[in-house]
Amino acid sequence: MIAIDNFSIETHEGDYENRPLKSALYFNDKRLNVKVSGYVIEKQLEMPSYFMLLVNWGCPFEEGCEIVVLSKGFKIIGSYSFTPFYHSYLYP
Repeated sequence: MIAIDNFSIETHEGDYENRPLKSALYFNDKRLNVKVSGYVIEKQLEMPSYFMLLVNWGCPFEEGCEIVVLSKGFKIIGSYSFTPFYHSYLYP
C-alpha cells in the first residue's frame, strides 16, 4: 500500500447546500469518466491491483466519509459510505 497524490477532484463554487452530490475525478490532471460522492480527497492509496480513495464532504460540521475503490482502468469496483454524517472514521 503506497500513499499517492495523483488524484484530484472537481471543485464547486457557490453555496454548500447548492453543490451537486457528485464530483468529477481527475488523475494526473486528466479528467476521468468517473464521478464520486464528496468534495475533498483526504487520502489516496495505490495497491498492486487497485486504488483506494477516502473522500469527504469538506464540511466542518459533518463527519461523512466515502471509501471508493477503483480498478487500474479507473472503474469503480467498490464503495462504502459512512453516513449518516454522525459516524466518525479512523484511518492511519
